[in-house]
Amino acid sequence: MSKQTKKIIKIVAGLLVLGVAVYFGKMAIDEYNRQIEAQGIVVCQDEDCIKTMHIHADIEFDLCGEKLALPREIGPLTGLHTHKERNYLHFHDEVDLDYQTREQEFDQRLSIQEVIEIFGVDPDEHCGTDDVSIRAQVKHSENFKDYDEQWTPVDLDYNWQDGDLIQLIYELK
Repeated sequence: MSKQTKKIIKIVAGLLVLGVAVYFGKMAIDEYNRQIEAQGIVVCQDEDCIKTMHIHADIEFDLCGEKLALPREIGPLTGLHTHKERNYLHFHDEVDLDYQTREQEFDQRLSIQEVIEIFGVDPDEHCGTDDVSIRAQVKHSENFKDYDEQWTPVDLDYNWQDGDLIQLIYELK
């Protein structure tokens, strides 16, 4: 093998190693940014604290045995909305925190009831009556893959969180 061929092989190998390093570096930065978005940034002034949030959750509807798909591209971008994915909730905005504990305060915009209202889920249309009971339950995941084993029952005022899988079951009374 000539010196020139060896030099070309070294250059190609170096470029390949550099490309792999750049690829994995970008993946690491993207993951870091995704985690920062999900955790949010806390800002306190005087005795008021807010947290910026960019969170997502999957949601399933069972309306008297019928599955429901949420409409796409609905809702304000600053708040609860959907994009192109089916039944995937998005929320981008600020929420209030308790000044002492830094815990998130109840926010109606993140309640399951708000999801029902914003997307106009009408039990009469699917169940033939509005005389239904609604059972809400949640499984949580940190990575949208490894969900809790069991469903946890929640009220309609539950503030959903990043990584939740929400199930709403409408049943005739």
